[in-house]
Amino acid sequence: MERIASSKLLTLISVLIVSLVLSSIMECGSTIREPELNYSCRHGNINKVQELISSGVNVNIQDKNGWTALMRAARYGYTDIVRLLIDNGANVNFKDRNSWTALMHAAFNGHADVVRLLKDKGANTSATNNHGWTALVCASKNGHMDVAQMLKNSSTNTTVNNQP
Repeated sequence: MERIASSKLLTLISVLIVSLVLSSIMECGSTIREPELNYSCRHGNINKVQELISSGVNVNIQDKNGWTALMRAARYGYTDIVRLLIDNGANVNFKDRNSWTALMHAAFNGHADVVRLLKDKGANTSATNNHGWTALVCASKNGHMDVAQMLKNSSTNTTVNNQP
């Protein structure tokens, strides 16, 4: 008799645990798909990005390093994805764990069209990262003088001598 009661109790506890887990998954279903958004942005899959946005994924979620989907798309130069994310509420001034913005990622990698778009959408050209670098310095450090010149022409912060 004691074994049957113990077995029923274990079954009940198992059912409750499974129920709680399933309930949590259903409540934050979009959270499960957010790594998929970052992955799709990194690989330039605009159709998947659109599908995920349409399903309600939070475009501003940050991964363990503070990266957003916008930062990924900016780093890899996917202008159309950057535009899509911004049009769907992506914050152009979020900072990652090292205080890099999407603009800094785009500038460091020489993506002039993305830099131009981010600036036009209100990205802060004077923001600094943990090294004290602005997007202008990021572009200069990596030899992207065309991007640096574009940022210099539009920025209130025109110094390029911020050294780590």
